[in-house]
Amino acid sequence: MKKGRGKSKGNDYERFICKQLSLWWTQDLDEPRDDVFWRSTTSGGRATTRSKQGKQTAGQYGDVAALDPIGKPLLDFMVIELKRGYKGTSLHDLLDCIESNKEQEIEKWVKQAETAAEAADAKGWAIIHARNRRKDLIYMDESVWNWLNTSNPAFYTHAHLWNVERNIDLHVLTFEEWMERFHPDQISGNATTKLQETKK
Repeated sequence: MKKGRGKSKGNDYERFICKQLSLWWTQDLDEPRDDVFWRSTTSGGRATTRSKQGKQTAGQYGDVAALDPIGKPLLDFMVIELKRGYKGTSLHDLLDCIESNKEQEIEKWVKQAETAAEAADAKGWAIIHARNRRKDLIYMDESVWNWLNTSNPAFYTHAHLWNVERNIDLHVLTFEEWMERFHPDQISGNATTKLQETKK
């Protein structure tokens, strides 16, 4: 029963984030939409299986897929993985671990995201993580961070974690602030604006 409830919470969280991403992505439309992105097939599992067979699966890498072609530029830019729970997991795990420590949970996520991004031929990856009664965080690789921050340099709270021994280099801030600070046009090249114009 507990396992089932945990899986249900994870599915609900994925649907919630997909709606938030959809509204963020279409914020410049007269009527922003919440249906552009949705959970990928078996949360990216099908794409992973096919990749092992040397086959590509368009738009199904990571946990988020585009139901509408208007969302494709975001997923071409970065593969998105979603993580819910893991209350004992934090960035501290990568700061104070020693060489003999086993692979940390976030390291597993990063490797999973890197593999998915490479298979999808995306520019980079992002991981959105929510612990219970905590703010949602978004972890980004260096390429995604540099692209967004160069396009819109600003001073705000974020962490840059670079662990050479563990081959980890990522940037972290709250998902809420990420949506406030960055705009889809930094990624899409005015894709939502062009969509709006075609509908007039």
